[in-house]
Amino acid sequence: MRILQLRVQFCGGSVTEIGEARFLVSFLKSASPAASTPGMGSLPRLERLQIELAASLVTESGSWVLPMVTVDPVRPGLLGGESGGFLHYPEKVERVSAAGSPIRVPQFGSEWRESYERDMALAVAFERAIAHGRVSLVTQPIVRLDQHSTLLYSEALLRVSGLPDGAGAARLIPVLERLGFVRALDRIVVSNVIGRLEADSSAILGCNISACSLVMDSWWLSTFDRLMADSDVAARLTIEITETAPIADFDAAINFARRLKDLGCRISLDDFGEGHSSVSFARAIRPDVIKLYDGWVRGNWRGDDEMSVLHRLAALCGALAPCVVAEGIECEEDLQKVFGSGIDWIQGEIIQPSWKGSHILLNRETIELLTER
Repeated sequence: MRILQLRVQFCGGSVTEIGEARFLVSFLKSASPAASTPGMGSLPRLERLQIELAASLVTESGSWVLPMVTVDPVRPGLLGGESGGFLHYPEKVERVSAAGSPIRVPQFGSEWRESYERDMALAVAFERAIAHGRVSLVTQPIVRLDQHSTLLYSEALLRVSGLPDGAGAARLIPVLERLGFVRALDRIVVSNVIGRLEADSSAILGCNISACSLVMDSWWLSTFDRLMADSDVAARLTIEITETAPIADFDAAINFARRLKDLGCRISLDDFGEGHSSVSFARAIRPDVIKLYDGWVRGNWRGDDEMSVLHRLAALCGALAPCVVAEGIECEEDLQKVFGSGIDWIQGEIIQPSWKGSHILLNRETIELLTER
């Protein structure tokens, strides 16, 4: 369904949210979907379902309008906004409920539209980058602080070139989270990493998924089947959960993490101490690894008080997980801050520049294969 939204953009159309679990796909007459939409037989299963559920085409103010029904809800609160976070829109009272309380509906004005268009333009540019082979995963090792030859695992980091304004993964991921596309990306990344593990029995890899992906539904069935079929691959895979977006369903997220652990995977909490990371979630899933947000190591320390904060955070992480990793170690000064903090594992450019890591290419064929599953 998310791939359908991208294709609508390529056809010269636009997508507008009109209510819970519903949105409109609009085309200009010059870009009528009848002339640009591929035949039904060539479409992925979910996309065919969308079209089958759609009402007949109607015209309104010179545009073709195609009502669509979403497979999963598009949440208005996660659409638009600046790249660094979520945008809260002014609300108006639409009606009063039976209990007498007001029902508030967000207003979608010019600010929301402009922000949505910026986000969607970046998402479309990312899809084109995949199609042209400009997106890959680059591995970077996580090693012991006192013995750099001892490997915990290598993280597969997303790398993309050619996006507008030089945008990279750090800017792209929050945009994909807001638009609802990040689950598709996470599934593609995990599938590629599993493929590398299947091909190389010596590889020990990890990869990131968003908190938005912590839903044990049909999107992940084929992934779980692959892990269930090969326990050795599962044992060499670490799934890193990044909570840049809030967890929508706490219980579902816990069940998702526990399912991965039952299959033999390790679970890591990434960027702990930043974003929406919570001690409650860490206590509930008991991760194997916690990676401390690099800002706590690379910040502008001004004295012993700040260093004591790092040590206390490391102690908290150590109480929640057997392995604690300091991310973003780039120089000797960063290393000195970590010594004596209780952190045993490190990751960063000082150990191995990411450009020296092995590459796993993401391509259009991978996406089309996954959307058919």
